[in-house]
Amino acid sequence: MAQDHRETPFWSDLGQTLLYPLRGDSGLTLLGLTMAGILGLLPVLGFVINLLLTVALYKYGFEVLKASADGEVEPPLMRRDVPDGAGWAQIGLQFLFAFAAVAGFLHLPFVLWLLFLLLLAVMFPAALMLLAMTESLFEAVNPARLIEVWQRMGAPYLLLAVLILLVRLCELLFQLTIGALMPPLVGTLVGFFIGGWAALVSYRLMGRAIHQYRDNFDYVPEPPTTPLSRPRLDPDQDRIDEAEAVHAQRGAAAAAQVLAEHLRERGGTDAVHLRYRQWLREADDRAALLAHGQQYLNVLLANERSAEAVKLLLECQTLDSRFQPAGADLVHELAEAAAQAGESKAALLLLNSYLHASPDHAHLPKNGLLAAQLLARSPSGRGSAIKLLRSLQARFQRHTLRAEIDRMLIHLEGGVPPS
Repeated sequence: MAQDHRETPFWSDLGQTLLYPLRGDSGLTLLGLTMAGILGLLPVLGFVINLLLTVALYKYGFEVLKASADGEVEPPLMRRDVPDGAGWAQIGLQFLFAFAAVAGFLHLPFVLWLLFLLLLAVMFPAALMLLAMTESLFEAVNPARLIEVWQRMGAPYLLLAVLILLVRLCELLFQLTIGALMPPLVGTLVGFFIGGWAALVSYRLMGRAIHQYRDNFDYVPEPPTTPLSRPRLDPDQDRIDEAEAVHAQRGAAAAAQVLAEHLRERGGTDAVHLRYRQWLREADDRAALLAHGQQYLNVLLANERSAEAVKLLLECQTLDSRFQPAGADLVHELAEAAAQAGESKAALLLLNSYLHASPDHAHLPKNGLLAAQLLARSPSGRGSAIKLLRSLQARFQRHTLRAEIDRMLIHLEGGVPPS
């Protein structure tokens, strides 16, 4: 899948977002579900069929939400790692919100009930986002967690809720006007299609919001899936097939050992590296994942594959925040790549770990200066940047970067940099 590395707000490109459900796999899925809706007109079984189609639509909606949260540009196939119960969980979530609305109607004055109804509508996107990120219905209806989603996004959350409400309002207006004038069969099918379109637009908006504020949500996007067993197309396919057989008989740890020996003896293709890491995760072998990450980073950077190296860095940092590449000489290149990819938090984490682990390394001034530049991007980091630059000033009085360190320090302290 193509990845979207643009840091564009979720409210931009609204035209593309509105067309998203009609593109590629999303359009085919929506069309297929709509045509299957004909079966929903059958007597007796129609209700059950319509319910199952709605569950399937919601499950695919989570595919769209997660793909968008991972930064993917193209609509996904209906085959991501989304639990089978995701659609039913959303039905349950809707039921709980509807129950709250009815309870409010029975116990609140009319004006307060209308305000409560508006609050439920505003908080429903937060509930869906929590359900997608935690896969827990309890978390999705926890008022404290719902408010936390709002707080972590800030004012843009209200914009997200308003956009989703407007999309749903367009759906409702269509059903009440144009849809009501259509023949029953056509009206039912078109109504299902428009409802599916509105749902997928909403999921797309929520997914893009999660991706945009992923640091606030502590959400680490999954790397794009790569087909790993294309028979005879991969030079190491025989060894992968051998390891697959071991996996079926003895489990992930034994299969990973087969590929580990292969990597030690002769290296391996990307398919071997990716499958090896997949089985290490399955076996929960954190130490081996970190050790392999150090070695594989060398390969990726040597082949100028910085985007993949940054993704691997993020994965390793979730396992150990102090993670460092195998060679300290790689820190600057990797940190620069992370910063350019919009992962300044990961770059600073890497540089901070380096500064503590390698206080006498030859690249300390260069890496310290880069860390100060990244810190200075935010007002809250300016103090730390100044402190770091003063430390570099004191230690490296004759270094070739001394003039640049001095200029940046004067600038941050409010003076005028020397010409």
